[in-house]
Amino acid sequence: MVHTHASVAVLLTGRGVMHLGSAWTLATGDVFLVPEGAPHYRLDHEPSTYVGVGVCMSCVPDTRWGPALRDLFASVGEGACPVLRPEASDRDELVRTLTLLSEDRGPAEPWLTDARLGVLTALLRRAVRVAAPRPQDSPIVARALDHIARHALEPLSLVDVARAVGRAPSHLATRVKAETGESVGAWIANARMAQARELLLRGDDTVDVVAEKVGYASPSHFHRTFRRMHGVSPAAWRAAHGREPTR
Repeated sequence: MVHTHASVAVLLTGRGVMHLGSAWTLATGDVFLVPEGAPHYRLDHEPSTYVGVGVCMSCVPDTRWGPALRDLFASVGEGACPVLRPEASDRDELVRTLTLLSEDRGPAEPWLTDARLGVLTALLRRAVRVAAPRPQDSPIVARALDHIARHALEPLSLVDVARAVGRAPSHLATRVKAETGESVGAWIANARMAQARELLLRGDDTVDVVAEKVGYASPSHFHRTFRRMHGVSPAAWRAAHGREPTR
C-alpha cells in the first residue's frame, strides 16, 4: 500500500503487525506514522479498530507547527521508529483530536483545522520522548519488500528479489500474494511510483525525464501505469498537488 499523503493513526482496540521497512507490533493506544510515498502493509489479520487522518505534506505551512510535523515524518522516512507510545494522559486527547480532524467535512473554518493540527503535532512530539518498541524479526515477505524499496530504481524482477532473500521465485510470489494481496511486480511498480511522485512534487524534471529516472524505458508505458494507479496523468497529478507541469 502506498499513499500520496502522510498518515497518522492510533490503534483503538486489538493489536496489529505492520510492515514499514521492518515489521512493527502495535498495541492498543500506539500511534503509527507513515510518510507519504512509503510502502507499507499489514502482516497480521487480527481484529482491530483505529482512528487516523491523512496529511498533505505539500500543504503543511512553513511556520508554526508545520516544520515540527514535517520533521517527524522525515525522521521516520530516514529510518526512525514509526511507532509512538504516548503517555496515558495524552492518549485520550490524541484520539479526540484525530477524531475531530477525520470528521471535518466541507469548508470548515481554516483556523480551527489549523489549531487542531497544532495540537496533534504537539502531542506527537511529546510521544516521541516515550520509549518506543524495537522492530520484530522481519518475516520473509517484509525482507522482500524492504529489498524492493531499496532497489526499485534498478532493473528488478521477481527472480532478483527471490535471489536476494534466498527463496525460490514461485515460493516468494505465493507468500507475497497471500500476505499482501499484491504481486511482487505490483510492489515494484508501487515503489517506483512512490519515487515518481516525489520527483514530480519536489523536482523540476519533465514527466518524460521522471519516467526515465524511475526505470521506465518507454514514457508512454510510464504514463499508462501512472494513470492506472492514480486515476490521472502524471502532469495532472503534479498540477493538483501544487506544481505546474514543466514544459
